Amino acid sequence: MKKYHVFLTILISIFLIPSLGYSKRGISVIEDLSHKSGKLGAYKALVIGINDYQDPKIPDLKSTVNDAKAMANLLSRKYGFSVDLMLNRQATRAKVIQKLRKLALNSRPDDSILFYYAGHGDIDRVLNDGWWIPVDATGGDPSTYLDNTIVQKVLRSMKSKHILLISDSCYSGTLFGQVRSIPSVIDDKYYLSLYNEKSRWGMTSGNKTPVSDQGSEGHSVFAYQLLKTLRNNTKPYISTHEIYARIAPIIANNSEQTPMCRPIRNTNDQGGQFIFVVSTDTTLPVENKVPSVSTIPQSTVDNDAIFWQSIQNSNDPSLFEAYINEFPNGTFVSIAKIKIRQLSTPKKSAEKNRSEVISMLKHMEVPPKRGRYIWDPTLRAANSGKKIVLFEALGKSDIVVAFARTPEDDSALYEIVIGGWGNTQSVIRKGRQTPHGGYVRVNRKQNPNAMISSYWDTYWVTVENGHIKVGKSAVHKSNAFLEWTDPNPIQNPQWIGFSSWDRKFSLRNIRILNE
Repeated sequence: MKKYHVFLTILISIFLIPSLGYSKRGISVIEDLSHKSGKLGAYKALVIGINDYQDPKIPDLKSTVNDAKAMANLLSRKYGFSVDLMLNRQATRAKVIQKLRKLALNSRPDDSILFYYAGHGDIDRVLNDGWWIPVDATGGDPSTYLDNTIVQKVLRSMKSKHILLISDSCYSGTLFGQVRSIPSVIDDKYYLSLYNEKSRWGMTSGNKTPVSDQGSEGHSVFAYQLLKTLRNNTKPYISTHEIYARIAPIIANNSEQTPMCRPIRNTNDQGGQFIFVVSTDTTLPVENKVPSVSTIPQSTVDNDAIFWQSIQNSNDPSLFEAYINEFPNGTFVSIAKIKIRQLSTPKKSAEKNRSEVISMLKHMEVPPKRGRYIWDPTLRAANSGKKIVLFEALGKSDIVVAFARTPEDDSALYEIVIGGWGNTQSVIRKGRQTPHGGYVRVNRKQNPNAMISSYWDTYWVTVENGHIKVGKSAVHKSNAFLEWTDPNPIQNPQWIGFSSWDRKFSLRNIRILNE
């Protein structure tokens, strides 16, 4: 989920479109592209931010309400929007749908409408679709979520000229169609043509992966850069793709997420784009003189970001080589070189590199157990070889995993505490002999990744001849954050159990592997 982060990614082709030209319909001179001219339609925004979820199974967020408030204020004061703000308990599933339907019903052909959502998101692995999670949702019950298809239907039914959906949530990349490029020079014709043609675009904080709830100055990584770009804009107007081109490389270089910006599929997009027009009530900073819009050159960072966005999840090293050849000084060159090395390295033989799934449990709820373990007979590793457990977890603190020789013998077990002591530290300990610490520990300051986040995360633990490793990744050999070797190893700790302290947590896709 949000910061929560999982959808299957597809290779996006880059389409260079011919110059759009501007239509004889609508405004025809650049001076008309202003709120003062009276020729623009209404600019409206529905802004939703949810921090405090009603269901205890859904972790609360930290920055989303702050993000939504700041966005609503900026849109209203600088860009002339009429804003409807929904926070926390106002954003129930029924009320959000009601607001969406009302906007669809009342939209006019010249309106420009923006939707901003900051909250949890999740993935529909059955239908390869996504959900927003309203404040009254029941964790684990998709029927209480807000399906992306509902949002698409609303967008498709609207009469308005322009719609922009900004979604700062996990798994929001399922909404998109194919990307288009932008011209090498941004001039008057560029803005006029984009405004005059109908558009249905979306901008999201990530693709089909979890995204972060933490960033700078009380905002998420994505919201901070988006707000900063809109706030610092000194031009009279700025297009959606210009904003994206500025923030995407910064976010990608400073986090594990890459924003997306594309037309929304199946919504009747006609090639235009949402234009943010500075309100006449706003005074632009005098220290940054705005050059004539007809002479502003477009940085190659735009096409750089578009190219990278289209190949970043590919397994073909030749595409990354093509990126380097096209953009030798590009933002993502260092990452492209790493990808080439990874994809070009010969794979180990199947016998040497094979991990065998020997048992699996789809779901488990772990109530507050005060350290008492749940031992499910399904969760039992092989008698020999490396013991491996992978699982997805959602909670707030004290996710505890044990490898034991038998369920009855507390002295002959390894105990891994993830996000213990109020989600301030994680430890490995043996036989519960160190109740307030561990043989090895890491705290939040040393490694924030070793703590529990606010969304579904995949963790792994391996035990082999007393050597224990713990990490956070869907691959059990990457992103380790704890490691310890027992000088007197427990023989064959094949029982795997789960416990908690005073908070419950949820597990899914628990897999026991042998290697």
